[in-house]
Amino acid sequence: MTQHCPFSVMQLALALCFFRGLLAFADPVVNIENGPIFGENRGEYYAFEGIPYAKPPIGDRRFAASVLNDETWSEPLNATSLGPYCMQWSHTIAGKDKLFGEEDCLYLNIYTTSLNETNGLSTLFYIHGGAFMFGGGGFFSPEHVLRKSMIMVTFNYRVGPLGFLSTEDDVIPGNFGLKDQVTALQWVKRNVHHFGGDPNRITLAGFSAGGASVHLHYLSPMSRGLFQNGIAHSGTALNPWVMAEDSTRKAHQIAKNIGCPVEQSSQSILSCLRDRAAEDIVRQVPFLLDYLYNPFSPLGVVIEKQSKLNRRPFLVEHPAVLSRKGKLTKVPLILSVTQGEGLYPGAEFISQPGYLQDIDSRWYDLLPSILDYKTAVPDVKKRDELSKAISERYFGKERKLSLDNFRDFVSILSNRLFFAGVTKTAKLLQPHLPVYFYYFNFKAAYGIGELLSESNQNYGVAHGEDVFLVFPSSIREKHPLNKDELRVVSNFVNLYYTFSQGRKPKYGAYVLPLQNITDKLQYMEVKEADCEICGLPKTAYGVSDEQFWDTLDFNDEPPRKMVHHEPHNEL
Repeated sequence: MTQHCPFSVMQLALALCFFRGLLAFADPVVNIENGPIFGENRGEYYAFEGIPYAKPPIGDRRFAASVLNDETWSEPLNATSLGPYCMQWSHTIAGKDKLFGEEDCLYLNIYTTSLNETNGLSTLFYIHGGAFMFGGGGFFSPEHVLRKSMIMVTFNYRVGPLGFLSTEDDVIPGNFGLKDQVTALQWVKRNVHHFGGDPNRITLAGFSAGGASVHLHYLSPMSRGLFQNGIAHSGTALNPWVMAEDSTRKAHQIAKNIGCPVEQSSQSILSCLRDRAAEDIVRQVPFLLDYLYNPFSPLGVVIEKQSKLNRRPFLVEHPAVLSRKGKLTKVPLILSVTQGEGLYPGAEFISQPGYLQDIDSRWYDLLPSILDYKTAVPDVKKRDELSKAISERYFGKERKLSLDNFRDFVSILSNRLFFAGVTKTAKLLQPHLPVYFYYFNFKAAYGIGELLSESNQNYGVAHGEDVFLVFPSSIREKHPLNKDELRVVSNFVNLYYTFSQGRKPKYGAYVLPLQNITDKLQYMEVKEADCEICGLPKTAYGVSDEQFWDTLDFNDEPPRKMVHHEPHNEL
């Protein structure tokens, strides 16, 4: 008797397609060193979020270097949602109470276009900004960058007091947030092959404090061998807000305010601080700020002492010294700035009518805090001379800050807080490694300038305007990208992809210019969406008024040692 198949050939084919479709969009499972984790298939890429890369930095691990998470599990760990941000006093939260996040926060997110372990994809290891005081890895989306076959990693690191408090000794040495970054890098190096990645093709990328962090990893012995190249957007270690001054005094101030004895040893202070609530420690940040959220990095990077207690310091000499000597990882680096960098923090100064007036009337009091030289230059007379020289350079003998000359004030902020340090970095590093540079002068429809000023007036191409195009975030969620912006994004995606592949970085069809003149800057200006003239690099002292700023002594780096020659008598 003839048996009848319940499915026709066509029905069977359709059923197979259906089940393959279900399989394709099922939760992906990956086995990392700790055990299995499951994420999400988001169509164009796979997402694994909230992975605990380090042991929780709580209890005795508060104010200590992080260590890799060695916990193991057998059941798949849910990796489908972001971990909490690190506890912070955030500049981006409106209102008086800006406390946000949790102390147990060392989580990372990994996004990949393939889970085939043989694919050998390059990885973009993205370090968030936020002045070393706030921010988090979950703020940025990978959806644009992963139009190319790549992996992108974002992560949290400790910020503010919990990440950068230091007594400048080997008891509380500081730089804990940077050591978190190293731990995250180590995790990626050990696990990225499970996500289709090549552990020997990791590109560091960062914005603002994240850009400064990229430069610092080039200088740190802790980071050796963990990356192959880097991209530092709008920040290097030579910007004045990176290296902290007076850290011991600030640590004692925080400790005293929450009832810890500061007259005793650093070990007693540490024990007391570990016994206090994390919220109480972080709530001390406003007492380090002189005006609004300025100086915006009251706690930052310090030079550490190597000892039995602190066997693996992150930074052992000043970044300028290490950069000048070439004591660094010698792999390619991209640097960049935007035309109106100083709109962070400047845009906030026009959000209320009285702010510019305050700054003008208290110029000699507030400018050193806003431009971050108050603690670096303790001599009041010298501070006043610097403030006067800056005022006369940009406003002449009569200064009256207003919206009419606000762009000149933004230029002051841009040059001091960003341009001078970034262009100096390019010149110092040029003899030691391949350095590429671009100057972003394309005005996006919406960015930090509009957000902080609460205005739609065009005051320039603000800090992060390039980054917020390439990496979607909540800043642009109500402002969809227009056609010109999408073309810019496409060019940047090509830049990230070519550079991460170990090739020369191409913005669209053009390779970024390579620095090869010690006292000049060579750069590509990105001004138009189609960038038809990007292939014509510019050569100048800097992108703006750096030549003036380089004449001013802000005590930003240690004095260079004089070379003494023995007398030589001719016979």
